[in-house]
Amino acid sequence: MTKQLRIRLSNEADEYLQELQEKRNIDSQSKTINEIILEHKHQNMVEEQTGYYTSMMTDQINQKIEKEMNKHFKRIQLGVNNTDRNSQVLLELMNGFMINNDVTHIMTTSDYESPTLATAKEEVNERIAHLQQRKAEHEKKQNQSQGGQA
Repeated sequence: MTKQLRIRLSNEADEYLQELQEKRNIDSQSKTINEIILEHKHQNMVEEQTGYYTSMMTDQINQKIEKEMNKHFKRIQLGVNNTDRNSQVLLELMNGFMINNDVTHIMTTSDYESPTLATAKEEVNERIAHLQQRKAEHEKKQNQSQGGQA
């Protein structure tokens, strides 16, 4: 079904219409206008679909990133909570010790570091190094197993 319209075009639009008609070997201006409209409609549909798919992909990527980040944040949060709890316990123990021993003044570690504190620091550093080594080995095994699957 076709519909007859009476339209007015600017000189620029008319020139473009004639160029396109000659270029595509179309026998009438009506068919050329019809072709332009259908092409425009098709392009709009493609742009809408592309926008929809891009939006879907972006949402999926964001969800995956958020899920991964939440895992890491959860581990960090658990570590911080554990450290905070341990620090509070140590403060309570030290406070009780100082009260029981009637300690009114202390010597800071910048003035003197006792051999027992140096031993404790060394032990903690060795533990941390050992845990870092175990973590690195675990990650290496995970990367190797993922590399074999890919």
